[in-house]
Amino acid sequence: MDLIPETIFIDTSIFVQENFLEGERIKTLLDLAEKGYIILVLPEITVNEVKNQFRKRAQSAFDKHNELINDKQGLDIRVLRNNTEGQHIIKRLPAIKKILKEFNDWFDEVLKKSRVSILPYPVMDISGVFRKYFGGAPPFGSGNKKEEFPDAFAIAQIEQWSAEKGRMLTVLTKDKDFDTTASNTVRIADDYQEFLDDKLKQVTESQRLEKLDELYLLKSNQIDREIIEWVNDEFDDDSVFLELTKWMEIYDKTIDSLKVISKEYELISTDAEYLTIEVTAVASYKVSLIVDDDESGIWDSEDKVWLFREETTLEVEQNDLEVSMKLRFNIIDAEDYDEDYEVMEINDGKDIDIHPVGFNDYY
Repeated sequence: MDLIPETIFIDTSIFVQENFLEGERIKTLLDLAEKGYIILVLPEITVNEVKNQFRKRAQSAFDKHNELINDKQGLDIRVLRNNTEGQHIIKRLPAIKKILKEFNDWFDEVLKKSRVSILPYPVMDISGVFRKYFGGAPPFGSGNKKEEFPDAFAIAQIEQWSAEKGRMLTVLTKDKDFDTTASNTVRIADDYQEFLDDKLKQVTESQRLEKLDELYLLKSNQIDREIIEWVNDEFDDDSVFLELTKWMEIYDKTIDSLKVISKEYELISTDAEYLTIEVTAVASYKVSLIVDDDESGIWDSEDKVWLFREETTLEVEQNDLEVSMKLRFNIIDAEDYDEDYEVMEINDGKDIDIHPVGFNDYY
């Protein structure tokens, strides 16, 4: 099963909640995008708003840190400088410009690595945004309305982009103002943590199926050998061919050729540990049988038997013999699996069913 990548917009509020690039969930989202399981789309407005929000919080943390280590409140913080670890903890931070540049460069690199599609500042009709602003409609409400302009333009841009592309876009946000964005091409994830959990389950299942494909190819020759061995065992029983020989005794038998021509598999059951498949193989064979020549000999009418019959070779061949196998692979996830498989059943537990060329009259 191929997982169709979902197109996702991550709002600034998610980055803020996840402490920007530190949170495990944001790391997971970016990792999924890097591996192609999701497609991330961010307006340049949002990219710069994330950097702006980091700047505000970094400046606040910077000021509070310096206030603390300068011990302006008489908390005796300076006494820790008499300890090696304490000296490390309360040393001054680098210049705020250096902190901001390092984050901005890191953020840009992470977005590039995660193959994020960044939408440049758009040429668009801004009248709708200002109508919301003057009317106090979301995302503008009480408080400092101007602070909401980046969100307002980001909302307008993703609405326009998804409509033009005709592509469904999922919005991950903690901001309820985005609820008004929902449309035929934009949907809002009610709970982004739940959304991510569900996405990880889908990805894990997709990875298990990818691993199944990989192991099936790895074990292809072994599967062929097991099919050939089973057919060989079936051919050991002369009764398989007696209807072809008109129930005459088989004196000798040679398998001249036997091979698997093609095969394919279908997934038939799954659980948390195992994936079970059914392989349908097409094999070809050629078998030589030594039997009495029914066109020779003398009929003993008294004893009702043929006498002095010559032997002949009867060639039996088929290029479309179907054999099925049920195999079970132990695959927990992409990292936890067994390379070997378990054979559950061959040919549905039935004997071989041959239909050789040129023997239709006897079936």
